Amino acid sequence: MELAAFASGYNKFEGHAIQIIDSGWNPLFDDGYALRLAVKMDIFSSAYIHPNIAMEAHRNGGDWLSATRRAIVESAAEIGRQMKGA
Repeated sequence: MELAAFASGYNKFEGHAIQIIDSGWNPLFDDGYALRLAVKMDIFSSAYIHPNIAMEAHRNGGDWLSATRRAIVESAAEIGRQMKGA
């Protein structure tokens, strides 16, 4: 969550995952936040997201919405990792 927030511009929460969730921003559970995160980070063009959605849905008993939200957050976190490492 911290890296996804960082990548999407929520720098005021850097290093404070609890503050991120307390702020109400939680793309793991909110479809709207997840979609806005995906669009902002241009995640749907990433080759990473498609296989991860399928794997996550399989792990979660076929819950495709939850799997999509998690894949979006994980993709944004990877972008955040790359941004911090650069």
